[in-house]
This record gives sequence, structure tokens and C-alpha cells, in this order.
Amino acid sequence: YLLFLPVDKESQDVLVRRINKNQEFVESKLREWPLSFEPMTEPVG
Repeated sequence: YLLFLPVDKESQDVLVRRINKNQEFVESKLREWPLSFEPMTEPVG
């Protein structure tokens, strides 16, 4: 799959919220290219 990240902050925020609804991922990793991330294994407090 090829995923294009939005360049403006507002659109990035929308995409990050949709991907990370359950807070499974570190948000900063969803804003980096290339997308390469692992789900968090520790609960978020």
C-alpha cells in the first residue's frame, strides 16, 4: 500500500485521530515518514 501523508497540520491531525482512535500508537510516529511503527504494549495512563 502507498500512503501519502498530508502536508498541513490540520489534515495530519485528522488522519492521526482516525488511525489512533484507541491510542495504540505513539502519535509522533504517525507523523514521520516512512511510516514504521509498532503498537504500544504498555497501557496509557
